[in-house]
Amino acid sequence: MMIVLYILIFLILLIIALLFLNVSFIFELKEEFSFKVKVLFITLNADRIAKLIPSDKKEAKIPEKTEALKKKHKKKSFSDIIETLAEVVDLVKAIFKELLRYARLKVCYLDMKLATEDAANTALLYGAVSSAVYAAVEFLDNFITLKKSYKKIAVYPDFAGTETKVNFKIVISIKPIHVLLAAMHVLPVLAEKQKGK
Repeated sequence: MMIVLYILIFLILLIIALLFLNVSFIFELKEEFSFKVKVLFITLNADRIAKLIPSDKKEAKIPEKTEALKKKHKKKSFSDIIETLAEVVDLVKAIFKELLRYARLKVCYLDMKLATEDAANTALLYGAVSSAVYAAVEFLDNFITLKKSYKKIAVYPDFAGTETKVNFKIVISIKPIHVLLAAMHVLPVLAEKQKGK
């Protein structure tokens, strides 16, 4: 009996520990784009994540609908589809807004070498992109915990070149407990809205 109790306590502690682990999503562009997920010392790239997802190649047989089911599930009107889509968008926006409170974004480096075939166009491109990049960084800083160093953000013109090159590495980190808290905060509010309809 005590062994079962110890196992249960161990499992509960393990689940709590896992909820507070940092899960990092790494986006990197250096000649080629790569996406990785890192938990502690374990790093999975996009290819390995895809292999972990089971894929059933067998075609599932779709049962024919009976007359009773056809009557029950009437074809939705265009307004019903729009309403459903609006509800899904509201749900995604609400969860995303909550997640922004907990997520941590780190700009490891951003290197943009801007070039066109014409020097005047390169200068115009540099002015537009550099102002947009720094404005975007400041904008994000107001909504998310952003760890950045302007020394690692470089936007510069290349008047001798003809091709624009961009390299970056961005890491977004969040704990599973925060995802759970966001869902717990959002779902009751949406449930109340559904009741009010």
